[in-house]
Amino acid sequence: MRISDGLRFGRPPRRSAQLCIGASSVSLRTKDAELEHRSLHEIGLAAVRPVADALLTAHRQFHTNVQLSCAWARVLILPALAQLTREERWRNYARARFEQIYAASAQDWDIQLAGNWPGKDRVAVVWPTALREALAAHAHVRSVRVGLLEHLGVLLAQMPSFSGCLAQIESGGAGLLFVVAGRLCRVRWCRFEDAEGLAATAGAEWAGVQALESAEIGEAALALTSALSQDKVDQPRTAKLLASRLGISRAFSLSQSA
Repeated sequence: MRISDGLRFGRPPRRSAQLCIGASSVSLRTKDAELEHRSLHEIGLAAVRPVADALLTAHRQFHTNVQLSCAWARVLILPALAQLTREERWRNYARARFEQIYAASAQDWDIQLAGNWPGKDRVAVVWPTALREALAAHAHVRSVRVGLLEHLGVLLAQMPSFSGCLAQIESGGAGLLFVVAGRLCRVRWCRFEDAEGLAATAGAEWAGVQALESAEIGEAALALTSALSQDKVDQPRTAKLLASRLGISRAFSLSQSA
């Protein structure tokens, strides 16, 4: 490391901020306050890119970390294969899985393999190349992360044998991670019109996970994260319905580490 790394002579150090790209809004926050919040009136990259670009351009004074909703990424679970001994082979495997699952070309998507994942299976995050390029155009963007996966890392660090559902509920959509004994088994992003619809979808997914597990799962729990946007969502009622459909009596909120 060079001795000058991190030093900016004659200038105050930059403060940090977080750009939260949710399913229906984009906001910029510091540790102390939300600086800007803009709703997305349409769904899709054409709507989110100019909003994110405007906020990043207007707030160049911050070192910015970006948190993505699962609405903007696809998370793939890649079962371990003995012949996959190099990262490039894993990447080709992820590309093939993406095209198989989503029936679409991976040409316009960027594939990132998660490192240091517990167990032999791998996790790949696939997100639009156009969004990556738009964020990379801003030199003060320090990192881009899928918020729900980061929360999962926090959860498994605290509870390595966790079984159940980790949910991030937003206005009109939710990210759902289903975990058995610390092993990520299924990932779903779903849009919903009401809490009953989300609960029904989650219940069906959890039943499918349980049907595929040969061993007894034991006591399961529902872990809830904070939404990336501040849109009005009746989280307590939605969480209650979700836990009921999952057949889970224990629910708690997970605070993301700094």
